[in-house]
Amino acid sequence: MSRDHFVAQTYLKHWADPTTNKLQAYRKDGGEPFLCGKRDVCFEWDGDANPRFKNPRLVGEFRKIFEPGWNPAIGAIRNGALSATDKFMLAGLWAQLTTFTPAWQRNALTVYEHSLDSSCPSWRSASRPSTRSPRSTLSRRSRKDESTPPWSRIS
Repeated sequence: MSRDHFVAQTYLKHWADPTTNKLQAYRKDGGEPFLCGKRDVCFEWDGDANPRFKNPRLVGEFRKIFEPGWNPAIGAIRNGALSATDKFMLAGLWAQLTTFTPAWQRNALTVYEHSLDSSCPSWRSASRPSTRSPRSTLSRRSRKDESTPPWSRIS
């Protein structure tokens, strides 16, 4: 089981206090602030794994394209001189932050369910797996599960 960071540690280090190397974070339950290392936040166990892809680690492969360019792009922002490559790397970062984080996966599931509510009101009464979280739903189903809509089975 791997510890997959949906916000890369290479990115998080830019937000850490340079004297302590710690981040100021906030607890989800209650909002209390706490100090932590970049390794301790923004990760899921096997968060990059998606059994619906031919390559279940495809999300991690996507991140490998952009992650090496994030540090130089952050430096370019600080220097006020962004190149086209820096912008491309930041676009990749933004794309993964708006699609691969657990919060955005929950948002996408909510949007999907609302669209089903309006177009097919009887869908909730159909037998289907629990939607308690997108990640747990994905991990419980096999790629060839016929109860999964065909458009969501990516090869």
